[in-house]
Amino acid sequence: MFLNNFSEKNSVLLESSLVSQESHHTIAAAAPSKIISSTTHTESDLWEALNKTYETDLPNDAPTSPFHGGWIGFFSYEAHTLSSFKNPCKSPQRTPDLTPLWWFGYYDQFDIYDHLNQSPSPIPVFNPTKAETHFACTPNFTKSDYQKAFFKIKHHLEMGDCYQVNLAQRFESDFKGDPYQLYRKLCLTNPAPYAAYLNLGDLQILSSSPECFLASMVQTLSHALSKELAPEAKQKPKMRALSKTCKQTPRITPSS
Repeated sequence: MFLNNFSEKNSVLLESSLVSQESHHTIAAAAPSKIISSTTHTESDLWEALNKTYETDLPNDAPTSPFHGGWIGFFSYEAHTLSSFKNPCKSPQRTPDLTPLWWFGYYDQFDIYDHLNQSPSPIPVFNPTKAETHFACTPNFTKSDYQKAFFKIKHHLEMGDCYQVNLAQRFESDFKGDPYQLYRKLCLTNPAPYAAYLNLGDLQILSSSPECFLASMVQTLSHALSKELAPEAKQKPKMRALSKTCKQTPRITPSS
C-alpha cells in the first residue's frame, strides 16, 4: 500500500541500499496518527511523547519483524542545543526555518518488504527523466577557512583536548525535479547500509549513511562508535580516563 508512492505528505521510507543478511528490509509508512515538531511542541512534549509510547508499545518478546509501528523522525544538527543534551557548545548561525530542530511522526500504518525473501520489489526505481542530476552546489566555507578549521581541529586532537570532531559544511543549490528520484540517484551513486527518505511536504530529507549510531532491540542497546582516540602519551588526564573507559565499554550493552 505504501511501498510505491512517496509523494504523499509525511510519507517515509527506511531502507538499505546495500542489501545483506543483516540489513534486508524496507519500511514504508504514511499517514502518521501523531506528529510532534519543534515548530508546534515544546522540548518537554517531545520526551513525554517518546517515553510514553515506547513504554506502551515495546514488544515483550524478541520481534521477528524490524518494525512494529512507532516513531519515525529526525533531530537536526542544531538540536544539540536542547537543554536535555546538556551540550555547552555554541550553535552556528542557522538559516531561519530551514528545518525544524526535531520532527517525529507516530506510524501505525506501514508496509515492510524483505529483499531476500520477496520478489520482485514494488519500490519505484530511479527514473533519470524525473530528476535533475547536474546542479552547482555552493559551500558556506571558503577553501582557506576550511583549511584553517581543519588544522585547528588536528591540533586539538593531537593535544588530547578531544577525540572526535565532525567538521561539516553546508552546500546549497537550486533544484528542479522530483526529490524522491534524486534520493534514488543518491542511493545508486552512494549506496550505504542506512538510507532514508522523509517527505514532510515543504521539506524532504534524503539520507544515505554508512553508520548506525545507536540501535535498540528489546532490552539490548548497541552502538557502533569506531572513532580513533588521540595517542595516550599526548592526552590530558581526563582524556586518558575517557580513553580507558571507551576501550573497556562493550559494543553491546543490556539496558535496564
